[in-house]
Amino acid sequence: MKPAQQRLICGQRSAGAAWRSVAMVFMAAVVSMSVGVAAQAEPQINVEERTYDIEGGSIGALRAQMAERGPFSEKAEGHVPARTEATVDFRFTTRWRRGACRVGKIRVTADVTYIYPNWLNLDEASVRLGDKWVNYIKQLRVHEEGHGQMVFDSAHEVDAMLASMGGLKNCKKLRQRAKSRGEKILRAMAAAQIQYDDDTDGGKTQGAVLREGSQPVLEPHIN
Repeated sequence: MKPAQQRLICGQRSAGAAWRSVAMVFMAAVVSMSVGVAAQAEPQINVEERTYDIEGGSIGALRAQMAERGPFSEKAEGHVPARTEATVDFRFTTRWRRGACRVGKIRVTADVTYIYPNWLNLDEASVRLGDKWVNYIKQLRVHEEGHGQMVFDSAHEVDAMLASMGGLKNCKKLRQRAKSRGEKILRAMAAAQIQYDDDTDGGKTQGAVLREGSQPVLEPHIN
């Protein structure tokens, strides 16, 4: 079975991730079966965190390091401090039962990878600067994990949709309908990611701001 898949990439350049660069890839995700028992499992949720190292003794130095070493964003045409990548795919079989073609086995998978900077010489920083950095990363995680939660919620929604689908007399139509509904859920999730960034100003309203004096460490950016 090939997965019906949606891959999302968001880069963060100020207070949080801007879920702007979205690539969608949808593929066939069904196999016909004549026998078998319907089986719905909870979505498989996979979370990974990666970091890249930076060094510096000032906010300006940290900014330069993130601009040089952060993950690359095609949308931003440069390196960004943090990024969240997510892939959601769903697979299902069809089977003939009780005079109709129905959804059989279901498998939904959500993979989320968070990429953050790792300040190597944080222990050498002043208490004031160190506290700013720790708080920034803490609130940045709150924002990024908000993006991740929407991915997980959409995976559960797709799973429930497939499990609740009624039967049709034509298996091809059933497969098309299930695939279309799943893709619609994922497209709605992608739109919600963009709205989330708009509502939170890229995480700034959630406190994900690192300042030098009265100025943010990084200027706002749309990925």
